Amino acid sequence: MRVLFDYGCVISHPQPEDERRKLAAALGAEGEAAEAAFWEEYWRHRAEYDAGVITSEGYWAQVAGHVGVPAPTGVEIERLVALDVGSWLHPNEETLRVVRELVAADVAVALLSNAPHVLADVLDQIEWLSPFDPRLFSARLGVNKPDPEAYRAAAASLGVPPDHVVFVDDRPENVAGAEATGMRGLRFTEPAQLREALAGLLP
Repeated sequence: MRVLFDYGCVISHPQPEDERRKLAAALGAEGEAAEAAFWEEYWRHRAEYDAGVITSEGYWAQVAGHVGVPAPTGVEIERLVALDVGSWLHPNEETLRVVRELVAADVAVALLSNAPHVLADVLDQIEWLSPFDPRLFSARLGVNKPDPEAYRAAAASLGVPPDHVVFVDDRPENVAGAEATGMRGLRFTEPAQLREALAGLLP
């Protein structure tokens, strides 16, 4: 049995509020209404970005256009990318403790995350993700969860049929997508719940 993890809000904490404000402000979205519009557009276009369909330049231009601020260029885009990527680099140490317990019990762990190329490239270098093998990212696969092809690609990379995989994600739609391909789905809420649920799912 393999355990396949989502990254954001499972292995990492959600984006901290102060970093969310800095990110919105870097695009010129300051104030409650502007920030709300920023985050609506941030997520509206994220699927294309995560799937590698658009570049960082294209993504931030789309967000800016809908928020009503000038499209960023050059150094401005570099700052947005750095702030965005950095906001996703806060590990959940309690979840990682569960991961280490799995590894110590000879349970193989892997990663399947919706992430654009710029985030995937950084995550590949993160030491505390070293137990996860393989680390699969949507931009490189060309498809996002919950598309069935993302899970099939993950199972193929793991070298096992889907019913030999437990998939962990915080989003119900992604868990349902995994279950539709034959994986065992587990919705993450907190590390203690994860530890207890895995004890019942693994042999």
